[in-house]
Amino acid sequence: MLCSWQPHPLHFVWAFLSAGLVRSWSFSAATGRDVHWLYLSVGAAGADLLGYAAFSFAAPRAALFDVSGALNAWALGLACALPARLLVAQHFSGRTKAEWARALLSSSSVATCAAALACTSCVFVLSMLVLKQELQERGAAPDAAKYSWHIASFFVGTVFAPACVPRAASEGGGRLHHRTPCDMHLLVASEPSAAAPFAVSLVSIGAMGVLPGSLRLPLSSSAPPHATGRHAVEPRLCTLTLVCVGLMLGYIGAVRLAFAPPALESAFLSCGRSVQQADVEEEAWGEEAWGEEVHIGHPWSLLGLMYGRLGVRIPPRSRCKPPAAPGRRVGIVITADGSNAKYADAVYVGIHGVRVLHRSSLPVQVFYVGPSEAFAVGAAARLAAFGNVELLDLLPHLHPSLRKQAAGRLRSFAAKAFALLATTFEHVILMDANVLFFEPPDTLLSLPSFVNSGVQLFNDYVPAFHIVDPWLISSYLGTGRAHIDLYLALTQGAECDSSVVVVDTNRAWRYIHVVAALNWWKRVLDRHIWGDKDTWALAALVLDQTKAVGWLGNIESVPPSAVWGHAQFARSTTAINQSKLLYLNWQPHYAAGFIDLHSKRLHYWKSQLKSIDLTGGGKFGTAAA
Repeated sequence: MLCSWQPHPLHFVWAFLSAGLVRSWSFSAATGRDVHWLYLSVGAAGADLLGYAAFSFAAPRAALFDVSGALNAWALGLACALPARLLVAQHFSGRTKAEWARALLSSSSVATCAAALACTSCVFVLSMLVLKQELQERGAAPDAAKYSWHIASFFVGTVFAPACVPRAASEGGGRLHHRTPCDMHLLVASEPSAAAPFAVSLVSIGAMGVLPGSLRLPLSSSAPPHATGRHAVEPRLCTLTLVCVGLMLGYIGAVRLAFAPPALESAFLSCGRSVQQADVEEEAWGEEAWGEEVHIGHPWSLLGLMYGRLGVRIPPRSRCKPPAAPGRRVGIVITADGSNAKYADAVYVGIHGVRVLHRSSLPVQVFYVGPSEAFAVGAAARLAAFGNVELLDLLPHLHPSLRKQAAGRLRSFAAKAFALLATTFEHVILMDANVLFFEPPDTLLSLPSFVNSGVQLFNDYVPAFHIVDPWLISSYLGTGRAHIDLYLALTQGAECDSSVVVVDTNRAWRYIHVVAALNWWKRVLDRHIWGDKDTWALAALVLDQTKAVGWLGNIESVPPSAVWGHAQFARSTTAINQSKLLYLNWQPHYAAGFIDLHSKRLHYWKSQLKSIDLTGGGKFGTAAA
């Protein structure tokens, strides 16, 4: 049990700071100043703990769901700690309360506090962005927020406070040593400055203690004399504030240059009577025939500045889809890289279950992206032997101007929504290649939530905002906490599982286009979510049609096991043995031990998986090709 114990990463940060405190105390003890160091450390610890407690109370609860909430949490912690910092600084300065009052009531005091808030806010938000997006501390990220608190607190004591100290001071014709960040606490003991409280930080003492060289804390019972002349505080703080704002803007600009996707100049589909006639007919339609354009992203939000405003053109369905032929209104759609034997084999196993186990004759369309993903001859022939199975290249169905980009962008799960646009079916059961049905797939079409809405989604096994970054919703796809609440209401407190999605393409035509757009710009979205699964819920939020999406399952508490989402049931309950297993997204490391309740079906699948010849003798897969 001891070997499997994994301490929280924040514990390593505190161990790092504790090592710095030991080192700085050793230096202070060697110079005979350990008593003064101890008093200051206790006072600084109290101030930091007060600020950290206020921040921790506000941040993980609701504030971190949007940028303004995170800033409010930081400002609250800074404001709560400031009185304690002030008392410690006044005590160690050796100056009277009257002198401090005069200093704090001066015009520079307000400017100093405003500069401190502006500088540290930029550092805090920048730290959050780097941790959440570059280092993948996704979701509501309370850990990333706590790391950012430490970073901003360190910045206050080692960068901001020293910037307020005069570079040199006179003492009897001589010159005092140059004030460096290591000497930041000289400000505490020197004079009643408005910037002195910001130097009182145990985080700063600990962090500076582990740097090369000794941490010099020139604390003595007699404070150094005042520096002569008026301190040039305001110009230096203005420079520092501009530097912090510049860093933030520089990061935003760098992300925009590197990740902002190009705008779409056409619709996704080739909407002619045939692919060859598409370009001619599109020119004849004119702009008004294209239907509407849905815009994604609010340009004046933080993430909007980083990614810009995007739009997707939605042509009328009648222009792109003829009525389905009799017997072809309902079907199964799968996307897979047929050139990879692993996925080609999975497609065969999935269709085998549909045809043999459930004796379903539903037509199946399997889409791949371009010739590089085409199924081998042997694999294609074995799938065709099931009957009513088509293998289709997705690229010819897309607009000619997008095909070259699509060949590289629509890899893996990003192609699923585009397959929904391209299919000839009207009622579609979209399934991943590794889905095993334990009930006939036709059962999904009778679920009340699908009948009422035209879109059927399922819960994943993690609570909402465990992976999805809420800033994506509150600061890009939506605006503020209102859209956060809408998302929580839509998903019933969970994240989305898209291993199976049931869609009525007539009713959900606009919705499918927005899902496809979010996956088209997956380079941006992948910085905030994982894969395509949550784009199905986010698209409903973009269209403000959260009630037009059906949802199965209800996570009001922690799921009983980590497999919820990989094993979906027809009735929502934590008493799994009372529910009917619909399908399994076969991932053994999650699903082991969970489907023994359906042992007959499980034994059937085990025997079938052993008997199906996937690779032997070159009969199936790409090895023979």
